[in-house]
Amino acid sequence: MIEFRAFFNCKATGESLSGDAPSSVSTSGICDIARRVMREEGDFLGLVDSAGRVLQFRMEGYRTVWMETPVPGERASYGRSVLLLDLLDVLRGLPSSFELSRLGQLERHQW
Repeated sequence: MIEFRAFFNCKATGESLSGDAPSSVSTSGICDIARRVMREEGDFLGLVDSAGRVLQFRMEGYRTVWMETPVPGERASYGRSVLLLDLLDVLRGLPSSFELSRLGQLERHQW
């Protein structure tokens, strides 16, 4: 079973878990968290793999989620839009590590 550490924030419910103290969670647990906290623009879910790489999901409007992974050494993030309808499938299909080559087609955004 794949496990990640998760952090999140939901504006509507006030439910949050700091990125400074993420909690271990399985893939099914990630889906449960996403169902609870991904509700409105600005809500987010962050995951940390075993190598410390981060993959973040942020609500943009009510139907779109921005998925990205920051690469501090490049001062950039790589990401793509995901329909909210597809988010649980994306989460279920996550690779065990968030290497760029394993995350599909991504756009580069300089900081």
